[in-house]
Amino acid sequence: MNWILWLLIIALALLVLFKFKEIRHKLVYGGIALLLVFFIFSFGYVYIKGNGSLTDYESFVAVGKLYLNWLTSIGDNLKTITGYAAKQDWGLNSTISNIK
Repeated sequence: MNWILWLLIIALALLVLFKFKEIRHKLVYGGIALLLVFFIFSFGYVYIKGNGSLTDYESFVAVGKLYLNWLTSIGDNLKTITGYAAKQDWGLNSTISNIK
């Protein structure tokens, strides 16, 4: 009887591992798809707002530089926000901790 229980546990563990592998692949593909959608829409946004033109090589490079500057500014803003949040006092408020 004991060996049957161990067989069931092993079978259940293998089933969970195989399902996790399928879920992991779906998450990776979904993440890649979301990144592609982000890059496509954000490039379109920068292209429209920057009055870009893709008719020749120089204008294509100019739009690319504008897009990279835009991405860099997003990174800088995220760095600033993260630094600000890290410097905050996230401890309990002393007036709340005295409530009984």
